[in-house]
Amino acid sequence: MKRYLLFFTGRVQFVGFRYFCATSAMKFSITGWVKNLENGLVQMEAQGTEGNLNLFFDAVKSGNGFSKVEDYSMKEIPIIHTEKEMKVR
Repeated sequence: MKRYLLFFTGRVQFVGFRYFCATSAMKFSITGWVKNLENGLVQMEAQGTEGNLNLFFDAVKSGNGFSKVEDYSMKEIPIIHTEKEMKVR
């Protein structure tokens, strides 16, 4: 189990990106949260097995047809064992 803090840049606000992330997270059993930042970035914490996280990140980077991830950064952070779902903030 791993957990990552991520920041996404590109066309990621006002295009359904956060809800696409939450829906995709359910498919891959990923928990965490995702939110828009005032500077135009989207911030996310995502937790799951390494294999499921890789599948989830591939889906998120591909987008929903409206969003376009131009770049992202990620770093590993401590796991939260009590989390049950991906929340949109």
